[in-house]
Amino acid sequence: RIIQLHQILFFTNTDGYIIAVNKQILCGSKDWRVPTRNELISLVSCPDNKYNILGQDEIGYICTNYRTIPKPAINTAYFPDIADDVYYWTSSLYTNHSPGASVYFFYGNWMVYFGWGDATYSNTQNDNNHIRLVHS
Repeated sequence: RIIQLHQILFFTNTDGYIIAVNKQILCGSKDWRVPTRNELISLVSCPDNKYNILGQDEIGYICTNYRTIPKPAINTAYFPDIADDVYYWTSSLYTNHSPGASVYFFYGNWMVYFGWGDATYSNTQNDNNHIRLVHS
């Protein structure tokens, strides 16, 4: 379940924001958190129902016809205030490793862009992105 709570992450305290939201017990819940990559990707809605299936560590466009679909690539009946020109952080870390390797290299956090449905990562926490909280 995702609620219309978001914050711009530009030199902010995400943990403090989550604690403050949980103290309010919004919607009767106090287990709000930043969603995973897969949770945010599942919200992408391609109007023509043509989707690319991204692998676990694959960067790319979720909507096959991302250049021609209207923005935003999300159901605005459920998310009327979505910002379609920014990325939303996920709690999922982007790591890079060779198959079978025992060493992982941390590159940043995954992000999802609802403008046209894009999954990528950022290696800096100073990017001016949003968060959208979920709870179980």
